[in-house]
Amino acid sequence: LSPVCLGSLRRAASINAEYMGGSTYLDQGFFDILKDIFGAEKIEQFKRDSPRSFMDLLDKWENSKLRMTNFERPRRVALLYELVEKLGGAYQIKQKSKAYKKFKISYSDGLKLDGKAIKSIFDPLLKGISDHIEKLLQEDEVKDSQYIFLVGGFGASEIVQTHLKAAFPNLRLVVPFRPGMPVVQGAVMFTRA
Repeated sequence: LSPVCLGSLRRAASINAEYMGGSTYLDQGFFDILKDIFGAEKIEQFKRDSPRSFMDLLDKWENSKLRMTNFERPRRVALLYELVEKLGGAYQIKQKSKAYKKFKISYSDGLKLDGKAIKSIFDPLLKGISDHIEKLLQEDEVKDSQYIFLVGGFGASEIVQTHLKAAFPNLRLVVPFRPGMPVVQGAVMFTRA
């Protein structure tokens, strides 16, 4: 959160990292759903025994969550063959799917989360982010800010952008073309300093 002064930017306030880097919180919410459906022990065992496949699943979730634009339509996350087999095979997946109304699970189509399930993952994080910004805006140094600069990989999320625009209609949301790059550049500059 930074005001513009004389054509340049200056840091106006430090952020609280609790809700920043929000993508990690969404990952935890996704894995909590998997643990709820299949059991924590099986998911943790999959994570331990198949780290490469676990990272592949995380990558599939990452791609899915960044493409989400609203909570209206269900989203599909491909489940890996290896994961399906470790969780008991296609028949077991089908039986689990019948037990969960807000999740549809199929061997061929993966895990389909309905809008309510997706919203339940995003809501605590979105509330935390807007609460934190609201608290920052009470500070003298930033109370007259006109802009919110959204950077980091999670800044690419249309859901986050829409939420912040609605929560702070009097502030202009500025999102770089590649929101992750300022973080990478800042990390490189920090290590060189």
